[in-house]
Amino acid sequence: MSDLPITIDLEAECLAITAGLLTAEAFAILTARLKPEDFAHPPARQVLELAVRMRDKGQEVGLDTVTAALTLDTGGDRMKVAEMMAVIAKPLQPENLDHYIARVEESAAKRQVIARCQDVMRKAGNPRCDDWREAAEAVGRNLNGNPSALREKLAVRRFDFARRPEKPIPVISLGGHPISTAGNITNVQAKAKAGKTAGFSGIIGAACCQDGQGLDCLGFESENPDGKAVIHFDTEQSRFDADALIRRSLFRGGMDSVPPWLSSFSLADMDKRDRRKALPLVMEDAAQECGGIHFVLVDGVADLCPALNDDVGAFELVEEIHGLAIRFKCPIITTLHENPGSENGKTRGHLGSELERKAETNLRFVKGADGITTIYTELSRSCHIPKDEGFCFRWSEEAQMHVSCGGAAEVNERATKAKAMREAEKSFGGAEALGYSELVGKIKKALGLQDRAAKGRIGAFRELGVLHQNEAGLLEIMKP
Repeated sequence: MSDLPITIDLEAECLAITAGLLTAEAFAILTARLKPEDFAHPPARQVLELAVRMRDKGQEVGLDTVTAALTLDTGGDRMKVAEMMAVIAKPLQPENLDHYIARVEESAAKRQVIARCQDVMRKAGNPRCDDWREAAEAVGRNLNGNPSALREKLAVRRFDFARRPEKPIPVISLGGHPISTAGNITNVQAKAKAGKTAGFSGIIGAACCQDGQGLDCLGFESENPDGKAVIHFDTEQSRFDADALIRRSLFRGGMDSVPPWLSSFSLADMDKRDRRKALPLVMEDAAQECGGIHFVLVDGVADLCPALNDDVGAFELVEEIHGLAIRFKCPIITTLHENPGSENGKTRGHLGSELERKAETNLRFVKGADGITTIYTELSRSCHIPKDEGFCFRWSEEAQMHVSCGGAAEVNERATKAKAMREAEKSFGGAEALGYSELVGKIKKALGLQDRAAKGRIGAFRELGVLHQNEAGLLEIMKP
């Protein structure tokens, strides 16, 4: 009877140790979840054993110190040194550690199952053995969960009073308000054609700015001095429109070429399942190439979900996206349409409900009848930006892109003053100056108001700077 093949994930074993030796915190996580016997590749196991011995002796453990100790530990055996050096030769970032540990855990669990299966096969093939059923049931219990492995995972996630996690630095801010931090989701929501994609151009443009020398980024700020990866997925627009978005983003950031850390993908014609598989694949490659990820933008998260009203599918997608944000220590920004006709900002389906619950910030884009879009958030863990204090932008024919038009309070004040000016001009009817009583009568007639309301209008016009009183005591319209 032939033995079952042994499962070994060589790449994961080497990279788990490499990432685990980058920092003291990473090594603590590595050794809490994995033991040397979990590694099937002998050189990998030997490197970890050496590092553990060094730690137990109170020696500093890191890539440099372990590398320096290899020759002494192997007694100068050059071949053995070379094999162990090969384990930690590939450069890596510590944020990949959790991913590679999980892969090693999985291959180790498979080897345990294989060993038990081989034992069952031997016992079942032996006519004198009568305990093969118990052995087979033990395999089933192993497949249904490994309590010791779960305990180890819980141990590194337990609250530790002596070790406080680093406070996340805001990756993206809006007018000085932090809206996106590492390990979290930010969801941008709006009705169709309200300017969500324009907002993305502002976010990408902000990351492109160097020393604040960019152009109008619609109020967004996002410094990326280390050149970490910025990834953009567009699942909704044509290739032409997706291309135009990136060119506009570069223009906003004051760049005339694509920085090496920026990757944008137009996925409207890609199968939904492939889009979803592409996200972790691209993130993994970009993290290694750029030394980490600054942020990820998914313009059209609904196009990664099997069905918006599939509660299980929506939960799994949001959990997967949140897991990627935690694993790569970056924010992931998604967009989702609001239900047509909804005034309270309810987003579509179970996916919208789950995103609203899990997102660090739910950023609303609301477009008014005047064509001005206001960005604000009243559902955020890190800030509160009410609508009347939001940030506004509108389409400019001259610039051929959306441009900022001030804060919501400023925009509302300008709109109120413009309306008052129109009403005053209509009431004056071409007259240059009018007495108070005469103007009250003209306002009542022009605007269809009662006496008290007409007098109130005059007070409002004066407060807004639309009217002033001349030297003769008559009221005049202020010239712009």
